[in-house]
Amino acid sequence: IEYALNLSDDLIKKFEYKYVISTSSFLGKFKNGNIDENEETFQWWAEAKLTDELREKLNLFQKR
Repeated sequence: IEYALNLSDDLIKKFEYKYVISTSSFLGKFKNGNIDENEETFQWWAEAKLTDELREKLNLFQKR
């Protein structure tokens, strides 16, 4: 899980650097339709969702 999380975090950082916007700002704009939907922005959105899910799973394992 940690390995996959690191891969997703690295990809998200690349998007943030390229578009000069944080992922949280991007997600708000994407949700409101203020970002063009294309293959790259959808991938960013999907990586952000995946990262959230991986963090939740990692937290569950660490609590045990």
